[in-house]
Amino acid sequence: MPLVEPVAGSVNLLPERVRERLYVRSGWGEAVAPERLGKVSAEEVSQWDAAKTIVGCAKRPRREVFVGYSAREINLQHTPAPGLTERSFARMVDRQHLDDQPALPSPGAAFEPMPGTGVSGGWEGRKKTGMRRAATAGLAATAAFAPLVWAWMRARRSSP
Repeated sequence: MPLVEPVAGSVNLLPERVRERLYVRSGWGEAVAPERLGKVSAEEVSQWDAAKTIVGCAKRPRREVFVGYSAREINLQHTPAPGLTERSFARMVDRQHLDDQPALPSPGAAFEPMPGTGVSGGWEGRKKTGMRRAATAGLAATAAFAPLVWAWMRARRSSP
């Protein structure tokens, strides 16, 4: 890939901590030396991403922000089709998140985390993240290619 080579070379000139975070966030796991892969912590990257977003909001308040790759993917899905996205998420929440049983009395998690919880470092691990990225890339390619096919078919129908 000739376009990536100059960028990849310049990324290696960045400081080590910045480079590792960039590799983890971008999915370029193969760009990190194999002996360093065990030292790159997804939990640290998740915490760093959330903290960076909070600081960014303090500096420049915005109505809505997204933290993490999956949140950005959902925003990409919501922008062109908000109604479809809202309905599918409402259905998913009803089926997977809500229960018919009332919750036990507890102080909640507003001021401190519930016992046994914490930062997990990602949403279902690296394999699922790779699958989500591939699916998103496929949908993006389809969305980019569909207007060209439509224009070609329309031009074909109108020509004698």
